[in-house]
Amino acid sequence: MNDQELDEALAGFRDDVPEMTEDAFVSGRFLLETATGPVRRPLTERKARRITPWTAVAAAAAVVATVLVIDASSPRPTGPATTMVPTPPIWSTRQAYQIAPTRPAPIPGVDRGMPLPPITVPYNGAGEIPVNDLPQANGEYLHMVRKEWNQPYTWLHGAGRERPSGESVGYWEEWVPLDRGGVWQVSRDVDTRVTNEPIPQEGRLPTMVSGLSIEEGVFRAVKGDYFPATRTAYRTDGAYAASLPLDPQALYQRLARDAMASPDPAAVVVDNVGILLSRPIPTDLRKALFLALGYHPWLAISGTARTRDSRPAISLSITNQYTNHSIVLLVDANTGLLLGRREVRLVTESPTARAGTTVSETSLSWDVVGSM
Repeated sequence: MNDQELDEALAGFRDDVPEMTEDAFVSGRFLLETATGPVRRPLTERKARRITPWTAVAAAAAVVATVLVIDASSPRPTGPATTMVPTPPIWSTRQAYQIAPTRPAPIPGVDRGMPLPPITVPYNGAGEIPVNDLPQANGEYLHMVRKEWNQPYTWLHGAGRERPSGESVGYWEEWVPLDRGGVWQVSRDVDTRVTNEPIPQEGRLPTMVSGLSIEEGVFRAVKGDYFPATRTAYRTDGAYAASLPLDPQALYQRLARDAMASPDPAAVVVDNVGILLSRPIPTDLRKALFLALGYHPWLAISGTARTRDSRPAISLSITNQYTNHSIVLLVDANTGLLLGRREVRLVTESPTARAGTTVSETSLSWDVVGSM
């Protein structure tokens, strides 16, 4: 009995029965044939396989080398597939480093994180990053422009709905003489979206040339000490930088000690180095900072990063386990000057703050000019 004869024989019994599933049909046929004996069915002819042009699509997306796409039905191959060649790294380490120990997980409910481990051996190539000053003559100024973006924040508005703000944008433009003991100048605005107004309790600073408050205006000061240290979240005076040792191991220990009381000391050390690098600190201190970061067991380094404005850079990154944000410092591969800082969410925090979005970003450019 074949399939058609079986259907005809059963037609009268299944008028009111739902359509049989394919699995039930195959199972029933197997049981029936087992009882009546096997039936030889013609074999289905297998079609010849061929390599399709989709190979070219896959090659273009994933393969660096040129790939020839062969069509078995054609007497000759087609032309070379279009490929995407990844940009080579602008920098890479010259030696292998010891594998770092596993980073301890944060302890729930504890606001003070685990301190950095004692120095053992270098774990990464941060110390290999070249450090050089831009050529500067007497009477010229090292000119730095820093732009800052903060992602629009949100707040709850009625019935638990989120309402976003606009993106805040700030800038810091600075002129530094060759003699670092001379007079520096900075022009700054913390948030260009906001109308600048005086801060009543603040009073006018002696370093202010123009402006209405510490958050906006032009300031001049010897050695760049524009603001009282007690009025700034991140110290912009040179006293802290001048107090740091230049020996890389001693500097690592000092940075670790200064971050010890924070929720994530391992990440805060990297962030504090970024704050120092955002200032025109001496070359020997900049070099010592990179050498000290070489002892950091959980710092990741890549030579394929890009700044917000697409300049190539070396990235030094770490996860802040307390905030679940990735902290990324971007430095120039020829001078070791800071080109940017980026903070990215690793988890979704709200409908308007999803994983992978940027929390804040900073872009810096450096050159030498003849006047302020």
